[in-house]
Amino acid sequence: MKLTVKEAMLQFVESKGSATFTEIQRFLVERKYGEGSYNRDHRGKYCAAFSTSYYGRKGYFLTGGSGWLVKNGEGTYSVVRK
Repeated sequence: MKLTVKEAMLQFVESKGSATFTEIQRFLVERKYGEGSYNRDHRGKYCAAFSTSYYGRKGYFLTGGSGWLVKNGEGTYSVVRK
């Protein structure tokens, strides 16, 4: 079964316990475009999914479904599951 981008990202963060925005961003970009692509291109990809004010709503990675990210006090994100 193919994982959605969100589910793959949630599993990545869970495997680390918590992750920084940059670690998550690198994982997502390199998953889609290949190893090393984060350093060359696409660094802004997925930023809106982390936004807390994206058109007055929380970003996709921060809301609903079977799991979402929460920002920790130390600047990392962790996963919350239903």
